[in-house]
Amino acid sequence: IFDYLCFFQDQIIKYKNNKSVINSVQKISNKGHNIFYSVYNTWKITDNNSLVIIFTSKGIKSITVSKKFQIGGQPFILIN
Repeated sequence: IFDYLCFFQDQIIKYKNNKSVINSVQKISNKGHNIFYSVYNTWKITDNNSLVIIFTSKGIKSITVSKKFQIGGQPFILIN
């Protein structure tokens, strides 16, 4: 999925006042370095300017949706 986002990154980027909305796309978890967020850890993330995509037991969710359903999971991508 990360390669897919990087490949189509030119088409995903939106502009607001002639500045791109997406500044960076970072991969959080790797094959050898897995990070898991519990429900408690998801509530610690309060940055409204970034989007965190998480693999959960219910599927791929954003950090706001995982907070709403109170599920933790493995963070995958951070989009600023």
